[in-house]
Amino acid sequence: MEKVILAVHTQLYEVLGGRQFLVLVSASRVLAASFVRRFALAHVRVAVPQHTTLALVRSALGACAPWVRHVRMTPSLQSAEALEALGAENAVRALGMFTALASFEYSSPAALGPLAFLSLLPHTVSHLVLQEGMYNACGPDFAVLQSLPQLQTLTIRCRLFSSLAPIAEMANLVTLKVTYSSANDLTHIQHLVHLKDVTLDSSPFSVIAPLHSHLVSFSACSTNITDLTPLSQNSAESLVTLRLHSVKALNDSNLVVICSQFSLLQHLNVSETSVTSLAPIAQLSHLQTLEIAFCTKVQLLDPLASAFSLMKLNAQGTGIKNISCLAGLYNLRFLNVSCTRVSDVSPVSHFSLLDLRWGNPDEEDSDEYGDADEDDEDEEGEEGEEGEEGEDD
Repeated sequence: MEKVILAVHTQLYEVLGGRQFLVLVSASRVLAASFVRRFALAHVRVAVPQHTTLALVRSALGACAPWVRHVRMTPSLQSAEALEALGAENAVRALGMFTALASFEYSSPAALGPLAFLSLLPHTVSHLVLQEGMYNACGPDFAVLQSLPQLQTLTIRCRLFSSLAPIAEMANLVTLKVTYSSANDLTHIQHLVHLKDVTLDSSPFSVIAPLHSHLVSFSACSTNITDLTPLSQNSAESLVTLRLHSVKALNDSNLVVICSQFSLLQHLNVSETSVTSLAPIAQLSHLQTLEIAFCTKVQLLDPLASAFSLMKLNAQGTGIKNISCLAGLYNLRFLNVSCTRVSDVSPVSHFSLLDLRWGNPDEEDSDEYGDADEDDEDEEGEEGEEGEEGEDD
């Protein structure tokens, strides 16, 4: 499907491709309703210019109102103060004309400002994303989230988000993604029975509280979580995706418990952990994706010889030397053994659909990387010569 990016500025309409995404670069002109209908635009991104008025926001967005379901508001660094001057609540009131609005994203390249305006979002909004680009010593008040019990999906990326308490009453919540936060207590979401997908990456969580929901996906990358026993009480037979990338404390003992508790796992990521043996993974008969990149002490892939459902294996940067045990994994579609001591990939050479990555980019005889480096050097040299000639002129 084609993509449309529409720039509304000095009557310039530039179609760059996209059918489902509209970028409102400036609210200085009124959008033509016929144009919006013609391209069946469903997404609007609002970049608030520095001297925007509420009237311009209303006039520019009004033509889109009946069709738009997704709005992304992204104030630039220069216009962040202008947005506050306009009043974010006024901007959202302008968005209130979108009677079919389903999702709202507020992504600031700076720190998140006051969030009280979120209480004015239409009750049709079930998907909310809040992201900050820079740390701010004075964080926003997230208590306003309590006024949005209808949310089904919530994504928050903010260092000063320190408690899940405002989420406690979101009974309809299905997907929760809290990253780069300072929250560390899951007890507030224990009773959210509809939760299916939980992401807690890069946050100081170390202990998991028992959740009453039947999780399908759980991600705790770059945390201190190693014991998932509390999750197994209700999610032992439902969890299919588990991501524990960069959980440095995760070791073989933890892996044994995890594989016995969640035997129906289909996707497992334990990259950059202290795992040394893949023996426990042999019992995961439904496993389709395995990520063990830079588990430097893993030397043998033999336990995977009977992993016939495996479609993707990333063993980059491990200590493996031989992949002959993979010869019978005919479902394998992606294999990464680069930066390892593997020198013979013939055991999988008969896999016609396999995307194979191997070799060491540091080796001098590596065509893929060596030639590229030489080309870069040549280009730099040419640029340098051109620069010198310019100076002489």
